[in-house]
This record gives sequence, C-alpha cells and structure tokens, in this order.
Amino acid sequence: MPPGELLAISRRQIEQYPDVAFADEFVLEVERHGTGFVARAESGRTFPGKRLLLATGVRDVLPRIEGISELWGSVLFTCPYCDGWEFRDRRLGVVGAGCEALGLAREMYRWSRDLTVIATDGSAAAEEDRAWVELHRPTTVRTPIVRFRAVDSGAAIDFEDGTSAEFSAVFFSAPLRQRSPLPALLGCALDAEGSVVVDDCGRTNVPGCYAAGDAANHRHQVVQAAAGGAAAAMAINEDLIERER
Repeated sequence: MPPGELLAISRRQIEQYPDVAFADEFVLEVERHGTGFVARAESGRTFPGKRLLLATGVRDVLPRIEGISELWGSVLFTCPYCDGWEFRDRRLGVVGAGCEALGLAREMYRWSRDLTVIATDGSAAAEEDRAWVELHRPTTVRTPIVRFRAVDSGAAIDFEDGTSAEFSAVFFSAPLRQRSPLPALLGCALDAEGSVVVDDCGRTNVPGCYAAGDAANHRHQVVQAAAGGAAAAMAINEDLIERER
C-alpha cells in the first residue's frame, strides 16, 4: 500500500474519536511547561500538552549522485528486509562504505548470490564479516560512481572510468539521521547511532516525554512503529492515571 494511502486511512479512522484533532503545522520547538510541554509552530500557534510523544522518524542520508532521486523506491533501496525478497535470485548491486557495504551484502546473500559490492571508500570488512568475505569472495568494485540511470533490466551504474554495470536493483548502506532536532533540543538521550534512547514503554530520559517509531529504534517498518506507538500510548495513559490519584 502506498504510504500516503495508509496515512489517509489511519486519519479517517482516528477522526471518529471526538477528542482528536489534527494540525498540519511545522513545529519549531517544544518547551517544558510545569509538568507538561508546549509545542510552538512556525505559524505562531502553540499546543500545550500534559505529555509529549515524539514520532518524528529518521531520514536516509544518500550520496549526492545523479539519478538517485529519480530511481529511489523503485530500483534503489536501503532495507533488504523490506525489498530484498522481491528481487531474489537476481543480479543486485550493494553500494556503501567498504566495511558497511560488505555487511549489507552478507544480509543480501540470503536473497541472491549474484552480488556486486560497490565500495565508496577503502575501509576494510568488519571482523565479523571477514570469514564470510573469504568464503564467498563477492565481486567488489572501487571505481567512483558517476550516475544511476533506468534501464529495462532495472538500474545501470555508470562509473568514472567509463564502464557501466546493470542490476535488477541496487541496495545502499546509507546512514540514518533524526529528521527532527526536537529530541536533541529537549535533552533526550541518543545512542551511538543517533536513535532516541527509550525503555520498553517508549519513555525517554526526559520526564513526560516519549518516543516511538524508527526515531527510537533501528527497525524501519510500519508495523513495528505502530507497535511502539501503541506501547507508548498505554504507558502515557497509565502515567496520567497515576498522576491523578
């Protein structure tokens, strides 16, 4: 299902509840206000709340190479668990820093053994991947990429030396970053990979502030984001009940 369609269905279902309202606003900052919070939007509107749930997500930091935006989501991907099965047993390219691309290739090997690793730097394989590399010896290319373009078979990569290669799909090992500065501005603890640190109920280290979705974990799937949101919602409700005693 297209993401926009899923979002529209979700909104229609939630709008049946009389105490729910949507505000399509860009939030610039959130401040503590007593035991609660106040969100300030770009329009100047403010939104007070007794508790705060951050579901701001993350973004892929993609290399600035010609053709990526045009092919993204159709033949260029990042997650093997989301898109690997559809391209099983086909010729696949894996792009990224050498050490990270080899780790991703190791994951992709369960779907296809026709893999080419395009390393964007000279970093060596991580210790846990070295045995796999020695055993399977994947094809590795270290020539810089000039562009990606669509071809009948999927995607073509043009290299700086004038050569090119075609693949059914290309998977990137791309770093992820928080889409919003709000967690950091609020003082939420972040782990080494930049995710908001939460407990099993979505609580952050900031009292009254919760986080859910891939902003707070390393699994970028809707079903797991929804589960995190449900867990946080129950914890928020229980928190408010306790405060009212």
